[in-house]
Amino acid sequence: MSNSWQDSSVPSFQRWLEADPGPVAWVDAQARFGAVNRRFAEWFGVNADDLVGQPRATMLSRLLTPMADDAGAYDPLLLADPPLRAVTVRLAPRAGETDGWRYVSVALTDDDDQVLGWRDCLEPPGMTAALAAGEEQRLADRDRLAARVSHELRTPMTAVIGFCHMLLEYSNPLDNSQRSYVQKILRNASILLQLLNNVLDTASLREGGLSVCWELIDPEVLMVDAASAVEPQHCEKDLDLDVHVDADLPDFYSDRLKLKQILINLLSNAVKYTERGGVQVDARLVGESVEIRVTDTGSGIAPDQLERVFEPYVQVPGAAAASKTPSTGLGLSIARAMAELLGGTLTAESTLGRGSTFTLRLPLHMTLPEVSPPSAPTPA
Repeated sequence: MSNSWQDSSVPSFQRWLEADPGPVAWVDAQARFGAVNRRFAEWFGVNADDLVGQPRATMLSRLLTPMADDAGAYDPLLLADPPLRAVTVRLAPRAGETDGWRYVSVALTDDDDQVLGWRDCLEPPGMTAALAAGEEQRLADRDRLAARVSHELRTPMTAVIGFCHMLLEYSNPLDNSQRSYVQKILRNASILLQLLNNVLDTASLREGGLSVCWELIDPEVLMVDAASAVEPQHCEKDLDLDVHVDADLPDFYSDRLKLKQILINLLSNAVKYTERGGVQVDARLVGESVEIRVTDTGSGIAPDQLERVFEPYVQVPGAAAASKTPSTGLGLSIARAMAELLGGTLTAESTLGRGSTFTLRLPLHMTLPEVSPPSAPTPA
């Protein structure tokens, strides 16, 4: 496969949903599910086609179980005309979980407060629950503040991204200058959202708040999703982004969200430090391992700095000059930590001035490992 993720037959609005690392849905102005990503449908244990076009109130009343003391917060989602404010509902824990997920709905409105739709998502237990329960006292001051601020900024940032896609897809035709401005807003908002997610992931990793949720993964679909997530960045630089998956690489068990986050961080890093040429992604079967290589034609890394790039908050000498993109220095450290959480490794090799290659190796699980993911909620 090469560049198939750019297939024009796939609406970019749907690609935006699939590029989101979590379960997310678009609800139209009539409070009906207009589009959902695969993770959103899978969380409920239904097919995406069973949700699209259905009234949100009808589906949520059947499929969601809120915490008893959150019933009042849940009621607005069951109204035909929900309020404009963001609605957050804590859900009862599912089988195998100690904390429940959160259902978050954010309204997108125009200047006249007319509802254009909603962005609904499911946030996993862990960091949010820990903060709410007061466990933030165990975090260092820097990590605690960064995590709290990042969490609060994530909702408005996703709204900005949603508005950009609406302008590009559903508004009156934009002229070339207007489209260019919106695309730049989208690119920068996407970068900022990734930075926020990296800060939250770092705090969760420090606290041991991340666990593995095993599921069967189609490697080609995974690569398409990850490539779509960095589309705004690489398109603005006019870089090539080629993705190839060997035909003999079978579906395998891993954690879809964490694996996708690793790939997004690797691809974003490659695009960030590449000004000419492009990025190549290759996935193949090597013995009993899945090997994914991300190669760029960027500025490269000095041999004595290769291991330092995996340290949190570290930017190696020359990195700032090589890229004007803001960075927390967390992307590669998170990628390696998540790779190890999945039982794999992440290594780097590079030549100054000629580019770098990051290699992710994961064990090939052809059957479901012993620890199973939590089961989907039982419809009411």
